[in-house]
Amino acid sequence: MVNKTNNLIKLLSFVLCMVLTICIFAGCDKTEEYVSSTASIANYEFEDIENGESLKITYPTESQLQVYNDSINFCGKTDSKNTLYLNGEKVKCDSEGYFDYKATLKRGKNSFSFDYNGKIKDFEVTYSTPMIKSYTPNEPELELDAGTKCSVTANALRGCTVTAEYMGIPINLEPETEGEYDKKSYTKYYGIIDIPDFVGENYNSIKITAQNGDETQTVNASKIKINKDLYDEESGNPTPVIQLSKTTSKAKKKYIAKVVTRNAETFSGSTLDDYSRPTNNYLPKGTVDYCNPSKLYDSESGKKYYLLNCGFRVYAKSSDVKLYKGTINTSNQVKFAKSKVSGNRTKVYFNVTYKAPFKLGLKKQSYNNTKSPNYAISKATYTYVEITFFYAKKASGKITLSGNKLFKKYKWIKSGNNYKLRLYLKKKGVFYGWDSYYTSKGQLVFSFLNPPTLQKANNKYGYSLKGITVYIDAGHGGSDSGTYNAAGTKYTEKYYALSYATALAKKLKSLGCTVLMTRTKDKTISLKSRYNAIQKSNADLGISFHFDGVTSSSVSGYFMGYFNPYTKKAATALSKAVYNKGLKRSKSGGVSWHYFNLSRVSACPVVLMENGFLTSSSDYKKIKSASFKKQYINALADGIMNYFIAIKGGTATSKTTTNRVIVPSTSRPPTKPK
Repeated sequence: MVNKTNNLIKLLSFVLCMVLTICIFAGCDKTEEYVSSTASIANYEFEDIENGESLKITYPTESQLQVYNDSINFCGKTDSKNTLYLNGEKVKCDSEGYFDYKATLKRGKNSFSFDYNGKIKDFEVTYSTPMIKSYTPNEPELELDAGTKCSVTANALRGCTVTAEYMGIPINLEPETEGEYDKKSYTKYYGIIDIPDFVGENYNSIKITAQNGDETQTVNASKIKINKDLYDEESGNPTPVIQLSKTTSKAKKKYIAKVVTRNAETFSGSTLDDYSRPTNNYLPKGTVDYCNPSKLYDSESGKKYYLLNCGFRVYAKSSDVKLYKGTINTSNQVKFAKSKVSGNRTKVYFNVTYKAPFKLGLKKQSYNNTKSPNYAISKATYTYVEITFFYAKKASGKITLSGNKLFKKYKWIKSGNNYKLRLYLKKKGVFYGWDSYYTSKGQLVFSFLNPPTLQKANNKYGYSLKGITVYIDAGHGGSDSGTYNAAGTKYTEKYYALSYATALAKKLKSLGCTVLMTRTKDKTISLKSRYNAIQKSNADLGISFHFDGVTSSSVSGYFMGYFNPYTKKAATALSKAVYNKGLKRSKSGGVSWHYFNLSRVSACPVVLMENGFLTSSSDYKKIKSASFKKQYINALADGIMNYFIAIKGGTATSKTTTNRVIVPSTSRPPTKPK
């Protein structure tokens, strides 16, 4: 009898799994890939009940932890059959058993005991306020090259005097006036130490000290061992690939950095942080410049950089940049060769003496706050594109602009040892993206995205998307799972991202759009591969699907993230379209500037969408609903169509609506709960 009952339960579970699979993913292409993926989600939905786990605590994930705030949120789910108690008091759960309980902490140890139908889960939370809460570098042991500049940070109590010391050399750490830290008590202190220019056999610790009156706290940060510089004279140098000219054949060889990836991101040389800024740009493969062989090390991100002679920093990764010794004939000359309109691009060609770095920017653009850094804009104010050709002693050529829909005139400007080219826009704030590369003949090409030309159609929009290309990225995938859901189920985000991305692709194709996708199955794809795919695709718009997650299940809402100023119009169009579709904007939603990787694609506007919080029980119920999914996808299609209608033929103005700015979430839960 017991076996028959167990078999019946298993059969009912299987039937329920199948029903849920059909409900959640109605409207998807019914390929084997999607059926397999969605079936996995269905199994995860029933995982807790099948395993007999009637109580699931999704946060915190550890039974013993130390915190620095006076409260903590406990989030989780029950099977909704019984009453949940915490330290003897009832905990409010919704109709499906989800709960989010905020507990106040006293200083020292705090004990919490959950009781659900006799099932007990205990937690011990220690609330303390040390003078130094955290610091970097924080690796146990760290090896750096001789001569490296290394950043040191401390998240310490406000009002302290904070210093760092390495091998007897002290430096002061200066407090930041603003940032993503607890503004009530703690702030970030920052400084840079110089790793001595000699090789050390032993590890020596960086000591960080905070002092406030008579109270002092000292912590030992990373132990650092000094390595011999890879490009030291005595270590043997790689064969130079830079050809020496007759005029410089007797010149002393210097270190030269060469870009070996398709695009190398640049960072400001006046800082040592890893923040991407829209005021910087990428350098195409083949670019060369003199550089300082001593690396710069950002202890917060763990990234290393080379400082180029032009003032840019680039990642010191062999896959991005390689160092050589040689000389460059720095008497560069830039001459206009030709321009043409090719497909949806306006391309401008230049003959150059050598592949020197350049800086491209949208000028006369105002940003809300660049110190945070937060490069959000209220409206598009740029009026021209300015290209600075570094080391150009001569620039010439009458640039022809006939037939293009972007630029009305140009101007060459001599600026010290450089030349600047200004390409004035036909309308303020009307620009859509750019790319650059070198041809096989060594010509430097700038490729600018043109506004679309839409064809009339007999539908509710009056237009079709024939001739338009949209690149859709389904976030995460494979071993990169993304966030979990409100029930604590693992690996959820990657499946919903693919499901929604596939549904939008199908909808856009029905409107005549050409759709490209970074992935169409549960597959691991690097961010760099995704970036390059969109950058070189000649797409008119990029969309990246994600779902958000935080440690509190009460945080809900969507947001549309943009990086480049010319992307905000697309982000705003999408936000307006989905605003009344169930995932209303909260203080963690709306339209926001952010430095997400794919948002930094320069060739076209790319909007990274966080389509609600999987960790929110209210959002999650909607996201897994087939009817909501259909409504939401139709709204996104409306937003995309409205965007293209607004900018067709370059007719869009610079006017945009002002949206609430959010602070990027730093509390996203782990992709694999412990």
